Parts: sequence; structure tokens; C-alpha cells
Amino acid sequence: MKFIFLFILSFCSLTVLSQQLSGKVTYVVSMESYTKEKIDSISKNLKTKNVKMDKWMRDIFENTPDVKAFLEFNNNESLYFVEDKMQNDGKATYNVNRTFAGGDNIYYKNTETKEYFNESSTFGELMLIEIEPKKWKITQESKKNRKLCML
Repeated sequence: MKFIFLFILSFCSLTVLSQQLSGKVTYVVSMESYTKEKIDSISKNLKTKNVKMDKWMRDIFENTPDVKAFLEFNNNESLYFVEDKMQNDGKATYNVNRTFAGGDNIYYKNTETKEYFNESSTFGELMLIEIEPKKWKITQESKKNRKLCML
């Protein structure tokens, strides 16, 4: 009888403990490499012809490094942020990948309390912005650009 009680107790504790879900997902955000011809065609289509602006744009498209972003989560909370890498002492460059990945913003979600926040630094002031949850509608609609997308 004592053995059965211990077996049931250990089974119940394993079931309760096995329901805890947590982890960390690492994303690598990268931009498709632009060929010299593609950069030239973008440059030609610009309305203003500014040599400095053209050089700046070329530098961005040719030298944008990949960025790592992280999603840390457990059963009811998640936190998304982009890796904070220090820049070298050389000239500062604009990183398109960092902007696409979320920049300096930090996103927090708590499904238990229904709290959704975005921590953002605007004009040097740190702000906590409440986000309304999105109401998704799944349809069978599709669109084909370069790849097939389900809308």
C-alpha cells in the first residue's frame, strides 16, 4: 500500500513539474546582400542627386552586419529584445538589420495578467508604452510576390 501511495505521489509531482515551459529563442536578422547593380539602380531612382547621400546609402547596403535578437519565455511571460553590441571607436554607421529587428525597443507580454508593453527610448527619454493586443483573422487568401504568402 505504501509503495502504491509513493508511486501515485511521484507521478502527480512529475505531471505538475512537467507542465512548466520556458526557453530562449535566438534569431539572426540579416538583409539579403545587394549586388552593385541593384544598389546602382536604387541610386538612379532617387529624386535628389546628392553625392554624400549616395555614398552613405551604398555604405549601409554593403556593410550592414547581422544582428541577434532574443525571445525569452515561460508559461505566461515573454520578453523580446535585440542584442546590445557596442560600436567600435570608428565612425558610427546605421544598421538597417537592427532597425528591422526592433532596435532598442524591448517587448514584454504577460498572458496571465493581459499586460503587453513596449519599452522605448525616444529623444533620450525612456518610455513604457502599453500595446493593445492584435486581433488576428485567419483567411485562405494568398498573395504571390517573390514567394507565396498566406494572408
